[in-house]
Formats: sequence, structure tokens, C-alpha cells
Amino acid sequence: MKAIDRKRNGYSLIEALVVLGIMAMILLIVMPFFYRMLQAYRTQTAATLMATNLRFARNAAVKQKVKYRFTFQDEGAVSPNTYYVERDTSGSGSYSTYEEMDTDFPDGIKIDSTSTDTITFDSRGGAILSPTSTVILIEGPNDLNFQINISLTGAISVEKV
Repeated sequence: MKAIDRKRNGYSLIEALVVLGIMAMILLIVMPFFYRMLQAYRTQTAATLMATNLRFARNAAVKQKVKYRFTFQDEGAVSPNTYYVERDTSGSGSYSTYEEMDTDFPDGIKIDSTSTDTITFDSRGGAILSPTSTVILIEGPNDLNFQINISLTGAISVEKV
């Protein structure tokens, strides 16, 4: 009889375990970096969303020729780290909440204001502010902060601090 030549198809158990061990070590090295990157993305997204909603309130005030008020609550408030947009449709100073926007902040992200908790946009797009400008600080984990600046003219900018 002829000897049967067996070809080796596949990998041994040892080879598979070595590959899995190497992949686990790479994963352990990469995970903290990935987590910090995810937290930075969440903080930047929260700041960008808040600035977008501020711009919406300003543009809606100009378009509809009514006042819009942007109210946010920082750490000391009853419902911390939330904000909402209100509009004065009657012109009498009684505001109703504008419900059609996303104002939820992710966990771990905080709102901190240096000057005021309410920003009102008039029908010409200007901001009615007590100081000459307002700064809203969005604080994320790992000392990643974004600053939203609002001027009297209604200009809104976001920058990383």
C-alpha cells in the first residue's frame, strides 16, 4: 500500500490561541484611547448642538418677528445641565416652550455659565444680554471644554478651550 500524504489544512490550537492573545493585547492598548476619543466627540457634539439651537432661536426670532428666549440651567439648578427654547408669540412677555428640538445633554457633560442663564433674541437678531457678551462653558470629562460665545449682535461662536 501506498503511504497517504496528508496535507495540513488549518491552524493548530496553539497558533489560534497565540493570535487571540496578540489581538487581546492590542485591544487593551487601544481601548483607553478609543474611550477618550469617544468622550471628546460627545463633548464637541453637545457644544455644537447647543450652538446650533442658539442660532436657530436667533434666526426664528428674525423670521417670525417675535422674541425667542434661550434658557439653560447649570449645576446649581433644579434640573441641571438642561436647556430649552421659548418664544413670545403674543409680544406680551409670556413665553411658551418650543418643543421641536433636541436639548438633551449626554451624561458627564456639564453646562457652566459665567454671566447669565437666559439669552433673549429680539426680532432683529440681536441678543439682549446683561453684560456685553455671554460665555457658556461646556465641560466634558478629561478636562475637555468648549466655550460658546454670544455677542450683543447675536453672533455665536464655538471654540475649544
